[in-house]
Amino acid sequence: MDWFRCPVGLTRDVRLWIVAKRAGVHRGCAFAAWIAVLEHACQRDHDGYVGDLSTARLAEAVDIPIDKAEQLLRGFYEKGLLRNGYVREWEEKYKKPVSWDDRLDLPKHTWRKIRQDILLRDGRRCRYCWSNVGPFEIDHVIPVSRGGGSEPDNLVVACRLCNRRKKDRTPYEWLANNG
Repeated sequence: MDWFRCPVGLTRDVRLWIVAKRAGVHRGCAFAAWIAVLEHACQRDHDGYVGDLSTARLAEAVDIPIDKAEQLLRGFYEKGLLRNGYVREWEEKYKKPVSWDDRLDLPKHTWRKIRQDILLRDGRRCRYCWSNVGPFEIDHVIPVSRGGGSEPDNLVVACRLCNRRKKDRTPYEWLANNG
C-alpha cells in the first residue's frame, strides 16, 4: 500500500470535531474514518478520488454502523473536506509520497530541539487520547518502518501508553482496532 502524508494540523481540525459531534461518534472515530477516506484516495493513481467509496466499505473499515458512516461521509462533504467525489486540498496537503529516502538522520542534539518544538506545538497533549499527563514521547504518525519520515508534519506528541500500544501501525489501523 502507498502512504500519504498526514498533516499534523489534521488532528486539530475543528471540522472533524464538528462532523464527529453531528454524527454522534467520538472524534477519534471521525479521525479514523477520515484516514480511511485518505487511504482509499491513495488507491486510485494518487488523484484524490473517493467518489466510489461506499458507506458500507467505510463502515467496515472503521467498524461502525452504516448509518454513522453515512453521516460521517455527509459531514465530510458539508464541511468542505470532500467536493465532487474528490479530497479537497489533495495536491497541497496529502499527495506527497513518503519513502525511506525522506527520513532524516539527525544528530542527538537536533532531535532534542525537534522534540521540544513538537511538545510546544502540540501543547504537551497526547494527540491520540488527548491526555495532558506524561511522560510524553514523540511518535511518527506514519511509522518509519512503513515509510514515514521524520519531518515535523509526521511527528506528534503521544503519551507513553498510546505510543506503545500504537506500535508500528498507522493511526487508522490502531484506532480501527482499539475504538
